[in-house]
Order: sequence, then C-alpha cells, then structure tokens
Amino acid sequence: MEKKNRTWLWILLAVVGLLLSCALGAIAGGVSGYVVAKRVAQQRIVVPTAPSRLMPVPVPTPRLAARRAALVVRIVPDSPAEDAGLRLGDMIYAVNDEVLTDERDLAALISQYAPGDEVTLRVVRNGRRIEVPVTLGKNPDKPSAPWLGIEYRMVGAAIGSEQD
Repeated sequence: MEKKNRTWLWILLAVVGLLLSCALGAIAGGVSGYVVAKRVAQQRIVVPTAPSRLMPVPVPTPRLAARRAALVVRIVPDSPAEDAGLRLGDMIYAVNDEVLTDERDLAALISQYAPGDEVTLRVVRNGRRIEVPVTLGKNPDKPSAPWLGIEYRMVGAAIGSEQD
C-alpha cells in the first residue's frame, strides 16, 4: 500500500513540475519579448524616402483654355487623312486657325472648303501640339463635298494657352 502512495506522489510531483516549468517558460518568454520590444522602441527608426530625382517637380504651365477637339477614332485607308499622316488618338482642335466649338465641329469647318483645297489641322499628339497640312479629297458619297477620311468623337480638351 505504501508503494501505491509513493506512485501517486511521484505522479503528482511530475504534474506540478510540468506546470511550473510551463509557467516559468511563459513568464520568461513574456519578459524577453518585453525587453526586446522596449529596445526596438527606443531606437531611432529611419524611414526610407524616394530619391529626389524621382519626386514630382512642379513645372510652370501656361493657363489652359478648355476647348473642344475632334478625337480621331478611325482613319479610312487611302484617305487624305492617312496620306497626311494623321494617327488614331490625334486630337484636332483647329482648321486653318479656326478653333472647334460646340456649334462648329470638325465637319462644319471642313465643309467650308472644296475638294482639292489644302488646310492646316492643328493637332495634339502625345501631348504635343503639331500642325498637319492636308489636301482635302472628294467625298465618296457626294463628290462636290470635301472629305478628310476620318471618324471622330467631339471631346472636351485642355489644349495650349488662351492666346492660341
């Protein structure tokens, strides 16, 4: 019977020892985590910044005038527009210095001319203003009418300065 009591005593001591070692391990882990966190918090943290050459630099720009433009969405093959070098995405904002407006779109301005007339289109291409000379052709549906050979959508655009 005494041997039975001793067995229970050893089991009890083993369980208590395991619980104590777990408790001491948890306390030691918590204390070491606290110490490490306190040291890190006291250190000066340097946040990396982008090099100055990558930072946006304000560039002085002229006052922009909101205008209407004809955005080229299709160029007919073998048309005056293709021959002149117009490209998809070009924004035509004037014909012979006459600016496009809501009341006078590209078709209205082109209709003032005759087939064979040369006009200068003021265009924005990739953010740059250029002038494109075009010799107007004959409209396939109405030969007496001028034809440029593009499809376009009228869009609002900020193009150039108000003096243009």
